[in-house]
Amino acid sequence: MILLLFSFAGVNIFYQLTISTNWNDQILCLTIFMMCLEQAKMATVDFTNIRISKKYLRDPQLDNFLIITSITITMELLGFYLVSFSKDWSIAIILISLIFFNSFAKINILVLKIISIECSGIFQRISVLTANYLGLGIMILKMFNFFPIIMSLILLSMTLAYITIKYSSNLLPNNINN
Repeated sequence: MILLLFSFAGVNIFYQLTISTNWNDQILCLTIFMMCLEQAKMATVDFTNIRISKKYLRDPQLDNFLIITSITITMELLGFYLVSFSKDWSIAIILISLIFFNSFAKINILVLKIISIECSGIFQRISVLTANYLGLGIMILKMFNFFPIIMSLILLSMTLAYITIKYSSNLLPNNINN
């Protein structure tokens, strides 16, 4: 169900990308589209991990994490659907939702051979929060027409860098000495 909501948003964002007539809107739509794909994947992973963990663990932190994840996803979806009306506010709301999640999610759920909950406070998320706040600051500068194309390109670059770093680390071998 959650993937369906993100899919409809993604189709709308892609449509906005194809009908946009200026570079600035096209760059923002591409950035928002990539964010939508990433957040759809993360929403699916988070909800799956919560569901699996709740079967085996009775930890009140899971309920709190579920609430925070649900609020975050609702805010993200609002941001993704707002792209038809304002690309600037769309990205701003998405970034605020990420700041909210990274500020209040106190755990990471690891579902491997053993299910475990890892405490993850604000200090463990400081680099992600810094990137979120930096992105929001850049978006605010863009909203005030401070070199809007450059600010849009910076947001696109930050999104590409995040995705590249996140998924290229999965391609590295587990043991470099082999």
